[in-house]
Order: sequence, then structure tokens, then C-alpha cells
Amino acid sequence: MPYHFTLSDKSPAAGVRRIAAEQIDNALADLREATLPQGLLVHSLRKRVKKLRGLLRLVEPQFRDFSRQNTALRDTARGISALRDAEVRRAAFARLVPLAPTAAPEATAAISAALAAGAQHSPDAGDAALAAFREALLDLRAGVGDWRIRGDGFDTLAPGLALTWRRARRAMKAARAEYGGDFDAAPFHDWRKRAKAHWYQARLLTPIWPEMMAPHLAAADALGELLGDHNDMDVLLHHILPLAADWPETQAALAAAGMETRRDLARRALVLGRRLFAGPEDLLTDRWSVWWEVWRQDRD
Repeated sequence: MPYHFTLSDKSPAAGVRRIAAEQIDNALADLREATLPQGLLVHSLRKRVKKLRGLLRLVEPQFRDFSRQNTALRDTARGISALRDAEVRRAAFARLVPLAPTAAPEATAAISAALAAGAQHSPDAGDAALAAFREALLDLRAGVGDWRIRGDGFDTLAPGLALTWRRARRAMKAARAEYGGDFDAAPFHDWRKRAKAHWYQARLLTPIWPEMMAPHLAAADALGELLGDHNDMDVLLHHILPLAADWPETQAALAAAGMETRRDLARRALVLGRRLFAGPEDLLTDRWSVWWEVWRQDRD
């Protein structure tokens, strides 16, 4: 079934358990798909975990076991992250090089080769990481049916939705205060995580009024992409600038191009974020709670 609540869910808590079980089952099915290239497999698995963590954050204040389950999911994803991160750096470097035309070709070729070498993993290492990931998922799956989530109706979801919204607004303000000059990327990284969590939660609630939720989802998705590209560029610069130490002019050119790219992405994210996260959380939860009730009544 799709990644959202349905009218067949007897309660929001039942919907949470159903969606969690489906995401874990889908991840386990992906692991059984022998023909899927490892890069695509890891990408799919990480997306499943992100969906699960977004789901959990929607009921965080109502789920006493939230911290343990969320930590388990975070640690599970970390086990396979290295199988994907190097490839992300390669893709980001390919986007950066054309923006630094004065970079020496021999320098960029050497850096590209180093990134390619870093993206290579032994089959045994990849298999071991995926096997550990599978065992962790099986442990999680065994307990989903026992999750006890408090609340009735939209009251089950409203506190978590409000908490995530509040965190996203707070993180946005911290990022906006940092922006300027050669600004620190850390506040934008934190904002990205909060904005992504809200996007997943909005996806879960899409059926309450699809036509009205669609533009909100599109804006949240676009913001997440901007902040994700910003994070990728920051991580890339920290990785490649030491590799360019033997070519100072190239190092400076790549640093300047990377910072300008970061600055542009951050500026665009702030413009979009101020619109998306305008207003306090009660304006959102009050509106969506009404839509939820009307949607549920339409079932009758």
C-alpha cells in the first residue's frame, strides 16, 4: 500500500504500525532482489529508513518507545551509508568542476580518480553491511505489532506534527542568522533534517485533501532538495580540498566555486523556507485537523 494513511486504518496508531511494517517488508524484499545493482539497492534502503524515521517523528510525543526505535533505525542506516556516500561525492564533484574553469585538468583528473577509488568497496564488505542491515530490520519488524501509541484520532498525530514544525522553524532561524560570507554549513544541515521530516509527515497525510496538500508537498520537496544539494557540496569540499593541496590555484578555484554554489543554494532555500514555514505550528495543526476529520467523515 502507499506511504500514507488510508480510510481503512482503524486508527492513526494502527496506520502507523501498518505503514512501518510495509516499509520494513519492502526493504526486506529489496534485499532479496538479486538483480538490483548495489548502488540502487542502498539508495532504496536508505529511503525506506528515512520514511520510517519520518513516520516515527509524527508520533514522537505519543510513543514512549520512540527514542529506542529511532536510534535503532539511525544506527541501521549508518551501517550502509558508506556504500553510498562516496558515489554522492563523485556526482557532486562532477557538478562542481564546470563551475571552476581555471582548475587545472590534471588536478581535477587526479581528484576524480581518488573519488572513484573511494567509491570502490570489496564485495565482502558490501555483503557484510547489507547482511547486518537485514538482521537489524528483522529485529525491528518483530516488534512493530507491539508498538503502543497514545491518543485518539488526530490527537495522536498533532503533537508530533507540531513538534517537527517548531523544530524546522527554529532551525531555519538559526540558518538565516548564520548566512553571510563564508558561513558555517552546520545550521543548514540541521534544518535539512527537520524540513525533510516535515515533508515525510505531509506525505503521510496527503489523503486528507490531496489537491490542497500537493503544492505544500511540492514546496517541501523542493526545499529538501536545495538543502540536500547544499549539504552534499559542503561535504564534498571538506573531502576534496585536502586532495588538491598540491595544486594551490586549483584548490582556491574549487573552494571559491563550491562556496558560491553553497551560498546560492542557501539563499534559495531561505526564500522558499520563509514561505513554507510561515506562521506558528497551531495554524498548521488546526487546519489539518479539520481536513482530517472531514476526510474521515467522508468514509461514512
